[in-house]
Amino acid sequence: MLEATERDFIQSIERGFAVLTAFDAEHRNPTLGEVATATGLSRPAVRRILLTLQRLGYVTGDGGRWALTPRVLSIGRHYTESHALIDLAHLTCEPFRSARKNRHHSPRWTDPTSSTSRASRSGGS
Repeated sequence: MLEATERDFIQSIERGFAVLTAFDAEHRNPTLGEVATATGLSRPAVRRILLTLQRLGYVTGDGGRWALTPRVLSIGRHYTESHALIDLAHLTCEPFRSARKNRHHSPRWTDPTSSTSRASRSGGS
């Protein structure tokens, strides 16, 4: 792992991720002020970050409220695509998925009035 010095640290990226992680189950559509409170950042800083994230497609703003867009999922997708452990998990689970997909599902209830049901009970068609 590379040793990073304070000089190598980009505080703007840290702040951007702080804003992204301020969205949660309790704050699905926070206001700018709510994001500022949650992150401890100033309102002008949060405004610039939200506008940048909006321009990049990660958030959307409407009526003073902000929301994450599905594009934020791409961050996690890049993680899973770059880790062999995820590939191993998929390979391990594949036989179970295939077996489940190929399993024959018989109906739990057969309509006694259907012609198929009567034919199978009488031994012919």
